[in-house]
Amino acid sequence: MPPTPGEVEAFVGDRQDGAYERLVDRLMAPPRFGERWARHWLDLMRYAETYAHEFDYPIRHAWQYRDYVIRALNADVPYDEFVTEHVAGDLLSSPRRHPDRGFNESIIGTGFWWLSQGTHAPVDVVQDEADRIDNQIDVLSKAFMATTVSCARCHDHKFDPILTYEYYGLASFLQSSRRQDAYLDPGGEIERVAERMDTLQREGAAWMQSEGLREAIPSVEQFAALLLASAEVVHGEAKPGEASAIARDDVVDGFDDGTYGRWTVAGEAFADGPAEVKDEPLHGKGTAQGACTWPTRTGRCTSATPTRPTRWSAA
Repeated sequence: MPPTPGEVEAFVGDRQDGAYERLVDRLMAPPRFGERWARHWLDLMRYAETYAHEFDYPIRHAWQYRDYVIRALNADVPYDEFVTEHVAGDLLSSPRRHPDRGFNESIIGTGFWWLSQGTHAPVDVVQDEADRIDNQIDVLSKAFMATTVSCARCHDHKFDPILTYEYYGLASFLQSSRRQDAYLDPGGEIERVAERMDTLQREGAAWMQSEGLREAIPSVEQFAALLLASAEVVHGEAKPGEASAIARDDVVDGFDDGTYGRWTVAGEAFADGPAEVKDEPLHGKGTAQGACTWPTRTGRCTSATPTRPTRWSAA
């Protein structure tokens, strides 16, 4: 926002040395500095929170990149470091960390690669991939090189020293990459648990290969009994008429109470609650009854697959 009349008068009336420097420091100190200038950078990166086209479905976690840019500007991150984080922030051996929460800031910069239009069910998937890569190259070259490399998709540049084979060399680099949701893991909690699980897995594998297993479980029958007992500990004993626990080991969750329980569903494929599908058509109630995939670390149900049973199993 423009300065108030009082702020203008205070600055004009400040005759002490360093008045201009103090003004600059004051204006750069609040988070609004990063918020304002991030708008210009986000325009270059074609920032949006949806993929446009017909269904305009959301870009998951797009706001993480937006806030990353704001924090980087407010932290006065050097431009060369800022560029490195955008191009290859996931490959840095010593990434920049958030000063308070400790998560990896550098890896978030790579999110700009995937801010583009997403065509729903393209007729030509190869052409669609080529167009997406061309968009990535176009944004990369215009924002970081101040030149247009996309023309070399069809011919060598007439003036700039950019050849067609160089364009496709860059395209092959992007084609070999893939989108991956990275866990920021504030405080390193996920990392500690993962390291502990790796340790237990190695110890268990070593024990299984040693004589310890044979000494603890001398027969196959005893081993089978232990597996059944462990399944009942995890899933509970089977009720009359219900499949045994070992046969239900792929069940993630049940919805017998008529609610989604701890699951969060997204999109319009689900009704307010799970409905039992009997003899009516699958879409008879206007919604698709389906099976949730394994829950993500946020507990969000990520997709659905049509199925007839009332108990929803892992896809």
